[in-house]
Amino acid sequence: MKMRFVVIGLLLGLMAASGNFIVCAHPLAEGLPPVRDGDGRFGLCFIEPEEPWLSLAYDAGARVNRWQINWRDVEHEEGNFYYGWYDPQIRAMRDRGFEISAILTYPPDWATEEGSVVPRNLYLPYDDPANYWGRFVRKVVERYRGRIASWEIWNEPDLDIYWDGTAKDYYQLLKVAYQAAKAADPACRVVMGGMGHWEDPRFFERVVRLAVRDPEASAHNYFFDAVAWHWYSRPSLLYDKALWCRQVLAKYGLTKPIWVNETNVPLWGDWPGPETRQPDHATPDEQASFIIQAYANAIAANVERVFVFRLHDAQMARGQAYGLVRNDGSPRPAYHAYRVAATFFSHVVTATRQISGSITTVTMRKAHRGRVTVLWNNSPTPVTTTVAATAPAALLVDKVGRVERRRPVGGSYTITLPGAAEEGAIGGSPYILVEADDAPPTSQVEPLPALMPDLAFPVRWSGEDDPLGLGLASYDVQVRDGDGPWRDWLVETTDTEATFVGREGHSYAFRCRARDLMGNLEPYPPDDQPDALTSLTGVLSGRVLDIRDVPVVGATVRVDGGPSATTDRQGRFRITGLVSGT
Repeated sequence: MKMRFVVIGLLLGLMAASGNFIVCAHPLAEGLPPVRDGDGRFGLCFIEPEEPWLSLAYDAGARVNRWQINWRDVEHEEGNFYYGWYDPQIRAMRDRGFEISAILTYPPDWATEEGSVVPRNLYLPYDDPANYWGRFVRKVVERYRGRIASWEIWNEPDLDIYWDGTAKDYYQLLKVAYQAAKAADPACRVVMGGMGHWEDPRFFERVVRLAVRDPEASAHNYFFDAVAWHWYSRPSLLYDKALWCRQVLAKYGLTKPIWVNETNVPLWGDWPGPETRQPDHATPDEQASFIIQAYANAIAANVERVFVFRLHDAQMARGQAYGLVRNDGSPRPAYHAYRVAATFFSHVVTATRQISGSITTVTMRKAHRGRVTVLWNNSPTPVTTTVAATAPAALLVDKVGRVERRRPVGGSYTITLPGAAEEGAIGGSPYILVEADDAPPTSQVEPLPALMPDLAFPVRWSGEDDPLGLGLASYDVQVRDGDGPWRDWLVETTDTEATFVGREGHSYAFRCRARDLMGNLEPYPPDDQPDALTSLTGVLSGRVLDIRDVPVVGATVRVDGGPSATTDRQGRFRITGLVSGT
């Protein structure tokens, strides 16, 4: 809400104007403000449910926390369900505004076959009391109904380190969990456990095949609502493998939302990462490029959600550094890159990807008017490219949030893209060209004196666009005479000052509105809340003569209850500041 100043009445008339402004290329503030209009596509893994981590994640634009709930922590002893560990965690996350995507995993020893993680009695009906897994899932989903929206069933079940059963066993685990979760909360979503892929690339397809061959499955959405993947080190995987996954599902007649619930690139050269370059690792600067490119690729492939692993390094072992921030809370460049992505890639309706030579271009259409274009160079040699303009101005944003306003030249923008450090892995530093802006600007007529002695007087106004808007285009200024109607004085002017000529003894009110280069128009303030008011005072003048018609010098002439004046040597006087009714 913009502030209003009330002085006392003002204007009407014609003008002499000055103060033209032109929007041109100039740098805005480095870094971006905290993300407020977040998008559920943006998630992080394992945001610790305390400060400063919650605020760091939320301000960066994360809106979903992927959090692990271990069966062994909840039901350490058979039939004894304990939530004292998780209740305050869930409360803290929700209080800070996060949706929670929970992973159900790690069974207690008493519930598994000896030497295995596969739960005992898994093939009993899901609601049989002896099906311990089904009982646990139903209990925990009931506990957090309305507080946890989605449930991921296990972590990386295609890796022996986490799941030592068969694909058939995992399908049964998923089927039981789906039925138990839906019985407890029909509105929840059940997500197939995020796959690591590379150790057993066919595991996912075997599970899908089991689902479509199960005669009970089609009536229950095939016992999963979404599929999830873990893609690391190469941002192109978030596009290429999403398309591959969609093809596998289509092979069996299925269409499911695709999540990437772990992605990132491990660091070298920043503790606790290794000191020297390692295969599939990146510098902190390259990690920032990865974040932008990964999200752009995922959005182009219509991936529903993307979770970065992870916010901070926490207790990662020596030699493993993934955090967007360090353990002392200091941000790495990737933290700023995540905020850039969340700021400009949220609320995308459609997106496409094109590769031309060494340049990857992702073009996004926003929910409101406008286009966002993401570009990077996959070769070691810098290249210059052009982008045809679709708006009269744009923001050019680098990966850490440094912003410039640009005007097209000859109908296009020219951008030089840096080279990649390692061809074929992470591209060079990306740029984002933003031709989207749905936030109206703000403006204000400057306050005026309550009483104005001159009939012609200057009126000034100013405005500003949203911090990430494309810039101001023009103003409309209206005036009201006394209690009369508002009427246009100046329309679509680029001036910020003009001379108004009023009538003696009248009161005038002024208000203005601004429009930006995308056509967003600020509403006028309410009729009874003008920006500025003033009254034009009247003047009483004359001469004082005695009965001989001789000028009276030094006589005091006073208006009843008002101002006074003293006659000069010619007997003349002038009283100003008279208001209507005096």
